[in-house]
Amino acid sequence: MTPEFKKHLERDKTPQQKGVILRCLEQLADDPCHPGLRSERIQGAARKVWASRADSSNRVTWQYGNVGEIVMLYHCTHKDVYGQDR
Repeated sequence: MTPEFKKHLERDKTPQQKGVILRCLEQLADDPCHPGLRSERIQGAARKVWASRADSSNRVTWQYGNVGEIVMLYHCTHKDVYGQDR
């Protein structure tokens, strides 16, 4: 987890949101393709960026690093990723 990721998590998320985001990170570490994460590639992104669902309104965006490791980019809302509310 990057320092920027931690700072944003502490500053901008409620304790409940932090919990679901941290559980999402644990699941990503175990299996980024787990069906519960609903991981999908972000279309139109300059790099191969993926978004995984932490809950109905929070997402974790990430990309693969060397040898299958995951590099966290950001945690954000559904609207930040997709530009609209569902």
